[in-house]
Amino acid sequence: MINGSAFADLITGGEGADTVTGAAGKDSIVLTETTSAVDTLKYSESGVLNADTVTGFKAGTDIVSITIGNITDNGGLFDTLSNAAGGDISAGVAAGAAVASFTGASSTGTLLANTVNLVILSNVAATSFATAIGTTTFTSSVGMDSGLTLGEGLATVWFDATNSQAVYGYIENSIGAGDILSTSDTFHEIVRVGMVAADFTQGNITASFSLF
Repeated sequence: MINGSAFADLITGGEGADTVTGAAGKDSIVLTETTSAVDTLKYSESGVLNADTVTGFKAGTDIVSITIGNITDNGGLFDTLSNAAGGDISAGVAAGAAVASFTGASSTGTLLANTVNLVILSNVAATSFATAIGTTTFTSSVGMDSGLTLGEGLATVWFDATNSQAVYGYIENSIGAGDILSTSDTFHEIVRVGMVAADFTQGNITASFSLF
């Protein structure tokens, strides 16, 4: 187990299955190894001041694991993850579980099942969260503003084509935006994981996501 500090650390994993907790700060994490193993990255912080960059990550094998408890954002406030119905992850979802929705840009009016707790934006030509989500809007049977309160977010992953990275984080509902999640809401970045576009698939990203 390797624990980062509150600063911008350089963390290099060794041979075997590593568990790395980045903590605060913009860490650089290297997972390259000669013998394949399942490495796990654990996160309880978010925001551009805390977002790590990872190389050597094996899509579909290595794991990005996000807490079901409080996530500390840039401002020191606490956010929590929820499902599409606004059910708090810590109360309604077992650690390790993921129910994913794979959604392309410009999917206006996408209705998510209430149990969805991970959204994967499929546009591999995106250069930002705004271009990844495009004109896509999400709702559930209970709406979004109705279900998600301030400080609650829906785990989301998009692909940054400029840097060849899968960007893990969550969309926080801004409240009052037509009872939907959309580009007008706030994306909190957690970690950027290097991979090629061909590896950015629903199967790989779902397999590489967990909760703890």
